[in-house]
Amino acid sequence: MSKNTEKAKNRFNTQVVNLLAKKYGFSDRYIKQILSDDRSPIFSDQLKKEYKELINNIDKELSNHFKL
Repeated sequence: MSKNTEKAKNRFNTQVVNLLAKKYGFSDRYIKQILSDDRSPIFSDQLKKEYKELINNIDKELSNHFKL
């Protein structure tokens, strides 16, 4: 039996990735590579933190909107 050597597929929020790509002036593919740790520029920690904050804000807004 052989081990599975495929990387797990990361799914990122497309709108947030596009927003960050536009903000930093990079392609959306490069932003996804930074988020999945395939690339590590100096500002990667800042970008990951900002991505998490935007996702959390979206989740909060959705949960507030659908509260009954």
